[in-house]
Amino acid sequence: MAVDGFFNSLLQGSLKQRIKKTISSGKFKKVFKGSLAFISIITIFVSGRIFYQELLNAPFLQIKEININDVKRVSKDEVLELAEIGLGDNIIAVDIAEIKKRIKKHPWVETVKVNRKMPDKLLIDIKERTAAALINLDSLYLIDNSGSIFKRASIEDDVDLPVITTDVAKEEIEDDERASSLIIEAIDLIGLLNGREKFGLDMVSEIKIDTVYGLTLYAMDSGTRIEIGSNNLQEKLLMFDRVFQEFGSSFSGIESVDLNYGKKVVVRLRDAKDGIKIKKGGDDKWGKRTI
Repeated sequence: MAVDGFFNSLLQGSLKQRIKKTISSGKFKKVFKGSLAFISIITIFVSGRIFYQELLNAPFLQIKEININDVKRVSKDEVLELAEIGLGDNIIAVDIAEIKKRIKKHPWVETVKVNRKMPDKLLIDIKERTAAALINLDSLYLIDNSGSIFKRASIEDDVDLPVITTDVAKEEIEDDERASSLIIEAIDLIGLLNGREKFGLDMVSEIKIDTVYGLTLYAMDSGTRIEIGSNNLQEKLLMFDRVFQEFGSSFSGIESVDLNYGKKVVVRLRDAKDGIKIKKGGDDKWGKRTI
């Protein structure tokens, strides 16, 4: 019994020394600190989840007002339907990026901003596209100021716009760099014609795009063909103004006007059998030559 007691006390003393040595070692301290940090993270995560769930159910965070800026082409009901949100939804739970993505599906929407105004308001700011022209492909489509074809035209659109025509097919037009470039030039030309005093947009019935010959205008009543080509559009319109003035602002006797001869303007008259008249830039006299 005495021997057993001796060994027991020896073992207990040895165990205590090992435990003390282990606790005092740097390795134990690192493991212990790591465990505490892990437990702390778990505690914070669980507490955060509980707190977040409480916020999702909090009445004061329910959306009470959705402000949508004044828009003409997109109704507020359409915006709310696309956004898939409504009054009473939790303002924290709504996915702002997803709402923007859904609203941008509307063809008239160019850009959209969505912001929370805590605790219970959602702000939606929409910038609509501006239709610059109609383009006749397999049907009439609307084009915006950047030259993007964004929707098939309908009666509900209620637009009065110049018409662009082309022989390029709809499925090919976006991949045709020349055609795309000419569409942008046609939009620029429309901008130049808009509001002009002598020959303005109201006198144009059609703008034709040809990947070889460029742009051609057709006068509203007479059908006179005005071959403007591409590049230097402003200069060519100023040259055309002189022709317009020379003929008394009337196209009735003019079949075509070609502005692609540098500083010369070539005019073909309807009653001319084999001839055309050539107007030199800066020269007030007309000359005639046979084709």
